[in-house]
Amino acid sequence: CCGLGITGGYHRLFSHGAYKASALVRAFYLAFGAASVQNSALAWSADHRIHHAHTDTDQDPYDIRRGFWWAHIGWVIFQTERGKGFELVKDLQKDPLVRFQDRHYLLLAILFGVGVPFAVGFAWGDPIGDVLVAGFLPLVVQWHATFSINSLTHTVGRQTYCKRGSARDSGWIAIITLGE
Repeated sequence: CCGLGITGGYHRLFSHGAYKASALVRAFYLAFGAASVQNSALAWSADHRIHHAHTDTDQDPYDIRRGFWWAHIGWVIFQTERGKGFELVKDLQKDPLVRFQDRHYLLLAILFGVGVPFAVGFAWGDPIGDVLVAGFLPLVVQWHATFSINSLTHTVGRQTYCKRGSARDSGWIAIITLGE
């Protein structure tokens, strides 16, 4: 669910507007996108739109020219101006569900990232184990899968369409990122 929240929701729907979705589908993406603990859809999309507008430049939040580890996770830890491109997401700011998720991001992250696995685990007698195994472990795996788009797909693979930038295609990364 969290993987779909990021790939189908944050990336394809909210960042790129690749398709239209009902309020129920958007709410699902926003709930489990929050549970992915990668920021609100509004901030995530702002960073991503900046990346596409300024790939391989100093304005690119996860610029691969700053090094593999910067592009992979360093930008998340050390960059202080995340989500600064809110002028690029004015379309998303009109969506009441996106605004709600942005305002209540932390609560939703805890509710869907910890509360749902806890409740499911409680049903079969191991809520703590379920939070650890079905909540936190997949979360860390998903972080690295998502971050590999910023690092590995800008260093490993074929440059199928454009030879100017660093972006590359990689079939095995597409598998671990649900087709990204």
